[in-house]
Amino acid sequence: MNPNDRSPRFNLWPWLPVFVIGSAAIANGVIIMVANRVSPQKVEAQPYAASVHFDADKTAAEAFTASGHRLAISFPDPSSLCISIAGTAATGSGKVRLYRPDAPSADRTVTWDNVTKPLIIPLTRQGFWRIDLRLTSSDGKALAARTSIDTLTGNIQ
Repeated sequence: MNPNDRSPRFNLWPWLPVFVIGSAAIANGVIIMVANRVSPQKVEAQPYAASVHFDADKTAAEAFTASGHRLAISFPDPSSLCISIAGTAATGSGKVRLYRPDAPSADRTVTWDNVTKPLIIPLTRQGFWRIDLRLTSSDGKALAARTSIDTLTGNIQ
């Protein structure tokens, strides 16, 4: 075999700008897709005045824990969620807000008329959900609990 008869090797240098620009275009495309899917938080003109409810929310969450209540969540099937209050007996009514970070159209609030019975909520989509529970006990005390769940893995945080 003659050493001068070698086949030409692939030359990377002319293709380098194509690879660099292509990777930047893909990265920018991913950032734009993520930005379009995540719902932004509302920006307030007077943030201090809008944050007054934080102290009330913290007090309600502490009252929920101090009452001996615990939020129990289970998944009877992949398309539904069962919420109940474990620990001490709870009385009153409440509301459960389901928040899905990647799909704001799936957000909703469900009324829970009798907290002594489990609440079964049909889910429109599987995946990550944030749950915000607001209760009014029979004596008029505000109680609250928050948690996050992943219905695909069964992980409850």
